[in-house]
Amino acid sequence: MFYGREKELNDFNAFLKSTHTAAVIFGKHRVGKSTLILESLRRAEVRYIYYECMKASPAANLEAMTKVIRKETNNRFISFENWPDVFEYLGTLRENIVMVIDEYSYLKEPLHQAGRKQLDSLFQSIIDQMPSNVKLTLSGSWISMMKEILEEDNPLYGRFSLIMDLKPFDYYDSASFYPDADLRSKFEFPAAHSTSIAK
Repeated sequence: MFYGREKELNDFNAFLKSTHTAAVIFGKHRVGKSTLILESLRRAEVRYIYYECMKASPAANLEAMTKVIRKETNNRFISFENWPDVFEYLGTLRENIVMVIDEYSYLKEPLHQAGRKQLDSLFQSIIDQMPSNVKLTLSGSWISMMKEILEEDNPLYGRFSLIMDLKPFDYYDSASFYPDADLRSKFEFPAAHSTSIAK
């Protein structure tokens, strides 16, 4: 059961229906980012590939993502030498597809500052050359690192048509978990469950 987040769902759905190619969603751990994204995709009935980055090198993540794409596309023979190859391959598929890279900050974490900028520059190029049938969503919990990609001196600046800073539930969303509770109880419960949607 999914509760609340109607504005966020509507905003993400509008992005999915638009001609824009990239979105970014960030917020604290366990605030509901992944659940929101996956619920939006489910409601929109769109084809998607979801990959959650590991705390590992970009090369290790590329290899792990390749395994996910092999499974999702039923093509066990594909391989990718670099990140642009991934999106070039997705562009050959005869369907619209949303690529979700969750915990993008984990992808950047092992790199030094210059390496992080290089990775962002690589994804800037990917977004600028995105195939017409592909959309990209980046998500992350390391808020300061995710906000870096929104700064003017970052290569990814201005590339996202949807920027969502996901906050913990307010009273109204939290109260929706307890539709049969009295008003006093609704005020007492939400504080303990204000971030109860997984990730």
